Amino acid sequence: MKRYFIRIDDRQAGPFTKDQLRSRRITPGTEVWNEVAYDWTLASSLEELRDLLSDEPAPLDQPKPRFWSRWCMNG
Repeated sequence: MKRYFIRIDDRQAGPFTKDQLRSRRITPGTEVWNEVAYDWTLASSLEELRDLLSDEPAPLDQPKPRFWSRWCMNG
């Protein structure tokens, strides 16, 4: 099974299966790398990931990461 790494805020995350990427809500501009890739590439350039791509941002009502709420309360 192919594994993918994605770049989020200049940090590498993964490995993920294609099914796991589905829940990550990747966009066409998400940078992706896998074991057969030469370099990081945009998700939109990988045919096998196109059915996962969303142009819409994540809903605003999603819970924020715990560090976010602490930062807002202190800042």
